[in-house]
Amino acid sequence: MAIPISSVVGGALSGALLQMDGVFGLAGWKWLFVLEGLPVAILGIVTLFVLTEKPEDAAWLTREERALVSARVAGETRHNEVRRLLPALKDPRTLVLGAVQFGFLVGSYGVGIWLPQIIKLGRLTDLQVGFVTSGVYALASLTMILWANHVDRGGNKVLNLALSCVLGGAGLIGAIMTGSFWLSLAFLTLSLAGINAARGIFFTIPMRFLTGMALAGGLAFINSIGTAGGFVGPIVMGNFVDRTGSFTAGLGALAGFLFAAAAAAWSLQLFVRREYD
Repeated sequence: MAIPISSVVGGALSGALLQMDGVFGLAGWKWLFVLEGLPVAILGIVTLFVLTEKPEDAAWLTREERALVSARVAGETRHNEVRRLLPALKDPRTLVLGAVQFGFLVGSYGVGIWLPQIIKLGRLTDLQVGFVTSGVYALASLTMILWANHVDRGGNKVLNLALSCVLGGAGLIGAIMTGSFWLSLAFLTLSLAGINAARGIFFTIPMRFLTGMALAGGLAFINSIGTAGGFVGPIVMGNFVDRTGSFTAGLGALAGFLFAAAAAAWSLQLFVRREYD
């Protein structure tokens, strides 16, 4: 339950930091970026020195645990395995996965960046917005954990990835169609639950056919395509908000990206049979 708890604390903290508007001449949103971004930057540097490349080098594990992890990694089944970088970059599965990640990250960041403004429509204070936002992400994070456990116990990875993207899009459509603020928020929570679940499932798939240098380069290539969605999503929402004065058209456009991501995920089954069960 660590992720939902951190989501609640983080959302409440964000709301509190916004109250620092004017301290030392800085706007509240600037304090938010500085005080929440600084610990992450420090931890990123620490990670370079603490995390190891191989389980065998992990000093925080016992000898038996290192042996167990190494054995499980070595025993993973990889179908139509790709080891070399260039073939990995040209593999249709790699390209499709980049498109899938792009689609659900457009939805993720398009909703996530604008969610506080959407919640603000309920005439809540900044602190209340922080708590409500954290509650939404707490439920979405809990869904991610439960869904990932289901898939890890034998659920079809491609099918569940596609379904999670469909849920993300359907939640946005539901949020648009209802006239109730709180019901709309419930649909947005459902959407973020689907998007978060997609995150949890997604990275189990490349490791089923990429290994060695192909895995490192393939993941980097997939991310270079996919993370562009984090740039596109907020822009799409912002443009529609500027043109229409509401969030409706923007949420509808994000839903389209999520449905496209679901179709792309499902299409992975056309390349192989029973590979991702």
